[in-house]
Amino acid sequence: MFIKTYWLNKFKIQIFAITVLILTLIGTKQLININQSKNLKNKEEAILNEFTLVLSECFDLQNKNKRPLNVSIELIEYCLEEYGYKK
Repeated sequence: MFIKTYWLNKFKIQIFAITVLILTLIGTKQLININQSKNLKNKEEAILNEFTLVLSECFDLQNKNKRPLNVSIELIEYCLEEYGYKK
């Protein structure tokens, strides 16, 4: 009876250890995925902010009232062609 109980306890400990290991691996994978998505979001925001600054400088919005409409349209077209489709 003692030997049977000993092996049963040892088996329970092994099952518990395997369960803890599996849950730890799953948790670690989830944390890595969350971190990667945050990094991707930060990178996308940085690219968008850089893009916004470049286009704002290119459009020259402070002097927009000093230009005729057709020149403003040409400037917008130039800026979009030059900086708008960066991949």
